[in-house]
Amino acid sequence: MMKRILICAMALAVTTMAVDFKGMDAPTKHVTPPRLVLKGDMIELTIPKAFRDVTVRVVTHSLADAPNEKRFLVWEGKGRKTISVKRFEGPQDRLFKSWEILDLENRPVTNPFHVVKVEARHQDYEKPLFRPKEIKGVSCVVDMQDASDLGAKHIHTNLTIGHLWTDDPKNAIMHKFDGRTYMINKGSVEGFDRQLQEFYRRGISVFVVFTNAYSDNPIIKHPGTKKVAHMSLAGFNTATPEGIDYFAAVCDFLAKRYTRDDAKYGQMSALIVGNEVQQHGIWYNIGEMPVDRFAVEYAKAVRVAQLAAWNNNPDLRIYVSMEHHWTLGDPKSGRMVPGRLFLEHFNHVVKEGGDIPWNLAHHPYPENLFNPRFWNDRTAKPNFDTPRITFRNIDQLVKFFKQKEWRYHDKMRDIALTEQGVNYEDNKPDAELAQAAAYAYAYKKIKALPEISAFILHRHVDHAQEGGLHLGLRFNKEGTIASAGKKRMVWDVFKAAGTPDEDKAFQFALKYIGIKSWKDKPAEPDEPKSIFAFDKKDLVYDFRDNMSEAIANRNSLDTRQNEVIRAAGWLVKTIFQHPPQDPRGWSELTYKVKLPEVKKKKLILAWEAMVGNDVSSGVAFRVMVNGKEAWKAICKPRQQPTAGEIDLTALAGKEIVVTFGTNGAGDIAGDWANWIQPTIYKR
Repeated sequence: MMKRILICAMALAVTTMAVDFKGMDAPTKHVTPPRLVLKGDMIELTIPKAFRDVTVRVVTHSLADAPNEKRFLVWEGKGRKTISVKRFEGPQDRLFKSWEILDLENRPVTNPFHVVKVEARHQDYEKPLFRPKEIKGVSCVVDMQDASDLGAKHIHTNLTIGHLWTDDPKNAIMHKFDGRTYMINKGSVEGFDRQLQEFYRRGISVFVVFTNAYSDNPIIKHPGTKKVAHMSLAGFNTATPEGIDYFAAVCDFLAKRYTRDDAKYGQMSALIVGNEVQQHGIWYNIGEMPVDRFAVEYAKAVRVAQLAAWNNNPDLRIYVSMEHHWTLGDPKSGRMVPGRLFLEHFNHVVKEGGDIPWNLAHHPYPENLFNPRFWNDRTAKPNFDTPRITFRNIDQLVKFFKQKEWRYHDKMRDIALTEQGVNYEDNKPDAELAQAAAYAYAYKKIKALPEISAFILHRHVDHAQEGGLHLGLRFNKEGTIASAGKKRMVWDVFKAAGTPDEDKAFQFALKYIGIKSWKDKPAEPDEPKSIFAFDKKDLVYDFRDNMSEAIANRNSLDTRQNEVIRAAGWLVKTIFQHPPQDPRGWSELTYKVKLPEVKKKKLILAWEAMVGNDVSSGVAFRVMVNGKEAWKAICKPRQQPTAGEIDLTALAGKEIVVTFGTNGAGDIAGDWANWIQPTIYKR
């Protein structure tokens, strides 16, 4: 006779069995885990055939899956096809737990697995969430009426978990969860209520981008997170039981409050877990770690969010956030990896623990964030091995997710484009035309793909601290960070999108792009003219990687290999070269390089120059070839990096001397001078 044990206080000492990936390749095929389904107040477990008629133990533990944490016995006996256990043991909720099957020596015979289906819906959470059919949206709204006038139907808005923390009961909303009462910051919540209520009243669907800033609070801070120069956002603490329990409680609170049928507090249709997570050194910092380990940590957070949705309103969609690097990047980096590689590991980890209906929030910015003409993107190829997925080849993303291994119960996961923009190029005569044409063309391409549910343009108004980018539908008022200024041409084009005026308003863009109809394909772009776009086989010399070969390094207060965030986006490799103390002098970093012979191609020395500290009043940069000045520019902070190049073709086959120099231009305070990826390549 089988024995059922439901003793929550009974803890077992168990050695954890972690998922183990070998190397940095895509993971191997997953093993189907035991199946857990919540049915009312009971959880039904389907036991794999291998463990039927064998005496086993079923245990639970926290979703952190931390080493050596306590396991609690749920059931023991001879396995059969299905067993049912109570969801609650006292106040403890087994929905938000990891489960394992052990042998009688308490050794795991399965990986941790989880509830993968909830059959019942709660009263007050029975209706589908508000999702307009129109895809048009805009981010960072600074004027609600203007957003309504534009006809925006989607927005994304940011929410940081630290803003919801409080230890003051007088300023707290009490939320009971998993046997504990959590305090949620009342002031922050009520402010968020007002925002979501207004969007709902205006018929605008809300994607909430849920993030974590750096914090010393040990419950909020992941143990691996370190306050480093390039970190913009931290990851959630999914590593400790206390951290993941708090994260789960907050996710449950948000789902309960903002997915009600009556939208009493406003409504969200989607929760995006983190931001651009493949760039985890910048946007989801939990310390340096290889992609396989990072996928495990991030998958915990996505699973918790999905369980919170299922516990309240299953129609709440949970999204994974990605930027446009697809196969481009270092697969062995501990801070930023190619997007496809990360998704392969993430998908594997999720399926190992029980598949969930996660969705994709993609950011298909143009190849060069400063150049809106995405139809010229060289690294956006028409195949799954493309270096980037931008507006140009966005159809490849849809085709990729139609593949069987990426579907959920044979249904394609939703794709929403939740943050991407087209830049207004300062001081170019066609700046407004280019930006407006880029939006029109992007909208037409995306509207033709019904698998994409939203296209949220970033952003409503220019932001003065966005790395020199001008992505707004409006200028920002002079002297302000992001107050709404005058409209650009793109404002009217955006307003017309999705209306009877669309074709007439978009007509100008066809001629500008060089196509006769929206179904036409633009001509293939010219050879790459960017240090970010050439083929690896055309690389001749990388100055940063070969700094040890420099024959002279004079006068600089600090010269070293460095990394900076380019255009408020991703990390790029640089040479940091601080000007000398003497404001009249130049620092010098000199190389000897033997150039190859070339026949049909040119030899190009290219780079970008950038100042990485807002304190600086400007830095003079120059490049000398064989002792003669070949290029010079003054760069200031918060501006687009200054691109430069020198044609070296006439010197092919010869040894040349190249000197990079910086000068303080009168004041060296904050002169963090960076040469971005200085390179010689064949074009």
